Amino acid sequence: FDGIDDFIDIYNGSSGAGPYSFAANQGFTISGWFKTPVGTFSGTKNLVSFRGTSLIWIQITTSTNGRLFMYLRDDNSQVSSDTFGVTETNTGTWQHFACIKDPATDKIYPYLNGINGYSSADNSTGAFSAYDKISIGNDNYSGGRYWWSGDIANIQFYNRALSANEVLHNYNALKSRFE
Repeated sequence: FDGIDDFIDIYNGSSGAGPYSFAANQGFTISGWFKTPVGTFSGTKNLVSFRGTSLIWIQITTSTNGRLFMYLRDDNSQVSSDTFGVTETNTGTWQHFACIKDPATDKIYPYLNGINGYSSADNSTGAFSAYDKISIGNDNYSGGRYWWSGDIANIQFYNRALSANEVLHNYNALKSRFE
């Protein structure tokens, strides 16, 4: 990624037929590594995006204050969201993220560099299945793109909620590669 207009469409097909569909009572985790340039972001930049014609979203983005943000909107249009703590991520260094939806605790958990930033109530009541696009590095919404500004590596999707120990293990296992 050159930080300007590169992206990967993992899936671009008919609504509800895509891979990585998650049932209403199913946990999931999306994780990976990113590096952004130093400075303030001027708008939403999408690291990972699931987008559906019926506005089903799973997005990991940056806010205008440089913090990572996870946003979930299920098939019933219920929204859950949380910010990855108060840490600005636009530092020019590699960082690890993990976004977890855990139905056992009915919460969502954003992790940054192996540390749980906060947790929020999971308001979702439906599945995450009626999407037709999965992208890394952008969000294709109404023909516009919200390009990620920076580098991306090792994006992973899990069909379950990882534990705090598993997130920390994944972070530590590759940390030296990204220092």
